[in-house]
Amino acid sequence: MPHSALAVPALRGDPVNPVADNPVPTMAIAFLAVVLAGAVLWRVMAWFMHRRSLALTPAQLEIRSSFYRCRMPLAEMKLDQDALWTWTSTPN
Repeated sequence: MPHSALAVPALRGDPVNPVADNPVPTMAIAFLAVVLAGAVLWRVMAWFMHRRSLALTPAQLEIRSSFYRCRMPLAEMKLDQDALWTWTSTPN
């Protein structure tokens, strides 16, 4: 919108409302606010969803995430009976 579109009504004495007469700045501010809010929400959710840890003590295995915690005693796992296998080999 050219500047003369705002200047001519002002020179004639008509009321000028730059926001209503030119909605581009208002739309740009609204767009930037939505983008900023989305970026902040994205970073907060990424922080919450990537908090993970795995801790092994002599007595237990502890798995922690943002909203989850599991403690499993090593004695209940029966590790001596388990075996590792790949897709190319068959389990016993």
